[in-house]
Amino acid sequence: MSNADASLADELNIFYALFEAASTDANSKANTKANTNAKANASGCRQEENANTENTFIISEHDVRRAFGRVNTKKAAGPDGISGRVLRVCADQLAPVFTEIFNLSLIQCSTWDSSLCQWISNFLTGRPQAVRMGRHVSASVILSTGAPCCVLSPLLYSLYTYDCVATTNSTTTIKFAEYTAVVRLISANNEMAYLEEIRNLENWCQRNNLFLNVSKTKELIVDFSMKQERNYQTP
Repeated sequence: MSNADASLADELNIFYALFEAASTDANSKANTKANTNAKANASGCRQEENANTENTFIISEHDVRRAFGRVNTKKAAGPDGISGRVLRVCADQLAPVFTEIFNLSLIQCSTWDSSLCQWISNFLTGRPQAVRMGRHVSASVILSTGAPCCVLSPLLYSLYTYDCVATTNSTTTIKFAEYTAVVRLISANNEMAYLEEIRNLENWCQRNNLFLNVSKTKELIVDFSMKQERNYQTP
């Protein structure tokens, strides 16, 4: 039983790192493509040479005002030294100014300095992993795929998937942790727009080196019609 536990620990460690081998090939292809289509500026941020202006991330004044209105005034001020009460009480006056600053920072790619980008890169890559089962510990495996379970991971996920959005107003894309839901209203039994939205999501995953787990992907159809005959297509 002791030898079985030791081998099981190694097998589990290899199983938990199953995405590492697949991501290595994908990253090599992505790096080749990035070298031809992107360039790095002095701050360490990547800027696309042929960026699509329609997909440019823009912070709206409404979102900034709403965020300021939700600030907890009982918490201490942030690195900027501005108290939460000032942000909340003066949200209408400060929102236009901060909106311009935020969007200008995004355009200039000056939100994070190179040292912070390097710190995050070091945090995500070259992580040792081992499995312990009682007294037995598996051999260490070095991982550079995914992110550890911590408070920083949701923020990094939101930044990485910010451009994974619906292309039409009648479609909603909901993202939570590693799960993504696409919700759309199908009218007149016409599913072409819905299927196109699914294809867009699949293409986005391929471009960003993310793999859809087909075994856990489910399609739920809610039909409020009294008619029984439906010819739904499978994405």
